[in-house]
Amino acid sequence: MHDIGSEAARLLDMSRQQLAEMLNIKKEGIIFTSGGSESNMLAIDTFIASKPSWQNHLIVSKTEHASLANCVAKLEQDGFEVTYLRHLEDGRVDIEHLQESMSEKTCLVIVQHVNSEIGVIQPIEQISEIVRKKQAFFMWIVFNHLLNYRLAR
Repeated sequence: MHDIGSEAARLLDMSRQQLAEMLNIKKEGIIFTSGGSESNMLAIDTFIASKPSWQNHLIVSKTEHASLANCVAKLEQDGFEVTYLRHLEDGRVDIEHLQESMSEKTCLVIVQHVNSEIGVIQPIEQISEIVRKKQAFFMWIVFNHLLNYRLAR
């Protein structure tokens, strides 16, 4: 009666196991979602739940995907302090503004690696170095189809 469902569950478990082996992690750490928006929200919600309440400052690029912008706006309504990074004329984030905005309360910095509308590529390594020095976490979003297109040109 449930042959199709059982087969689907078996294939899902097998896929989870293979991905876990490739990534050298436990299969319970692999979560399949319906898409990027759900993945973004799950990642942020899970991360925020693990932080102490005093570490409530987020830094976010102004040009983030709507799913991230909406999630951050909700966190802001819930009492999180949010700094929206300024951008330079070419679309890159203002690195000086990032440095000025970092504090011991900063728990997460979110920047989209490649903007899907204007194609600007953010200086991820430079941003990562700044965030790492302040012992915060860095979430950068990669849209593979656009990134692959940009690299192939």
